Amino acid sequence: MKTSLRQLLIAVFTASVVALSGPTAAVANENLPPAPAQETETITAATAPMVAAIRLPLSEASTPEAEGQAPGLSRLVRISPDVVKPGEDIIFEWETAGDAPIAEIQVHLVNDSNSREPFFTIYPGGEATFRVTPDQLSPGDHILTQVVVVGQDGTETSYSRSGSVSSTKPPTLTPPPPLSDLSQLDFRVLYWTAAVDPVVIEDRPGSAEDAFVIPSSPHVDYMFREEGESEEEVLAPGRYPRQGDKTHYFRAQTHSGYLPGGPRTGWDHRFSDAHPPYEVTPLPVTFVDFFDNGRGIYIIPTTPGVEYWVGGSVKTSGVHSAQGSVTVTAKPMSDYVITNGATFTWTKTFTANELVPTPPTFLDKDGTAEDTYTIPATPNVEYLVNGSVRSAGTYPTAGTVTVTGLITVIARAKQGYSLAEGTTATWQKTFSATSAEYVPPAKSPFTDVSTKQQFYREMAWLSNQGISTGWDNGNGTRSYKPLAPINRDAMAAFLYRAEHV
Repeated sequence: MKTSLRQLLIAVFTASVVALSGPTAAVANENLPPAPAQETETITAATAPMVAAIRLPLSEASTPEAEGQAPGLSRLVRISPDVVKPGEDIIFEWETAGDAPIAEIQVHLVNDSNSREPFFTIYPGGEATFRVTPDQLSPGDHILTQVVVVGQDGTETSYSRSGSVSSTKPPTLTPPPPLSDLSQLDFRVLYWTAAVDPVVIEDRPGSAEDAFVIPSSPHVDYMFREEGESEEEVLAPGRYPRQGDKTHYFRAQTHSGYLPGGPRTGWDHRFSDAHPPYEVTPLPVTFVDFFDNGRGIYIIPTTPGVEYWVGGSVKTSGVHSAQGSVTVTAKPMSDYVITNGATFTWTKTFTANELVPTPPTFLDKDGTAEDTYTIPATPNVEYLVNGSVRSAGTYPTAGTVTVTGLITVIARAKQGYSLAEGTTATWQKTFSATSAEYVPPAKSPFTDVSTKQQFYREMAWLSNQGISTGWDNGNGTRSYKPLAPINRDAMAAFLYRAEHV
């Protein structure tokens, strides 16, 4: 009895990855969630070259005939996503063509390093679900190169990526037609990385305090065995005392679906009863300046074998308050020495931010028309004039001064700053609306006018105001000639200067 031309089977690849050992170029991320919702990194494959094929079974075949078409396929497609993550499936769907019964289908792949994948075979009637491991499919892109259909009589029909078809058929069989574009069968296998923290060895003089510390690394198990033993045991995170004088072997093994991230996945150590002091490089101290009257904080890190001292006392790791200047010094503990050239002292002077504002200036001339006040530019200080903020510059009093002629200027510090204690921050000025009484100089501006002469104050005022400058004596002095008659043109000049000079 013949089978139908369409035989539909689904081969499911469940991407569940077992641990890899050895170094990897993947970047570690210890905070990576177990199953992220989207692809966040690209991982390159690094597997050794191997002959590769994925063998996909078909159901029970029909009885062969003497003549007809060689075993083949009329359709082969991948209906699963292009990118497969741990826990997801790779699904193929196909239909057979020809009269010859088919024993298996081989899908040949290479990875993105152009290395062929190892192969596995699923026989008719066997389980059609494949568990993908690093020994079977490496992470990265997987490119289809050839599909081979094997008949139960050993006849093979090969479909190449370029579209050609060849068959090891007997003369009585005709080759099947070529398949459509096979590049759509390509896919990518994605694995995540798990940060592999190193095992910490505490080898102190003697043996009483010797220990090793197994870190807590998500998605990583730490295996342990002693020299001479073959069995490994998984150790939970924690601190363990040394296990005798034999060499201790440690190996990090990532969970299924994760590749190891880090330069090493294996360590070994033989504890010694005597050794020179350990070299240690202190981690740096962190300072945070509040910019508030010299206040701030400093953060002491945790460095094994190091104590941090401030002002003659040891400071615990964590946050500490400070004001003014603080110096932190790292000192080695017993059995430790500071690495040569390493920084071991840090000093910080926190910003005081106590400001002294520059005082404003006032110019009170005769009358009010030319009265002005000047606001200085003091960093981080703002000035208020009669309650309103004024930027640096010179301003007329018109529109600012009240009818009483009073002006008030107040300086205040901007946010995050403060004025120095005891500093002057308020100034007041009462501008006069009338001219001040003129006081003549003690020395006359004119050589022929005595300070005791009648009308001396008035003549000196004319000179002071630039109304009458007198005559140049040619030796740097001037004379007024107070009794000389005045012409009408000179009188006009006097009047003009009195109004405009």
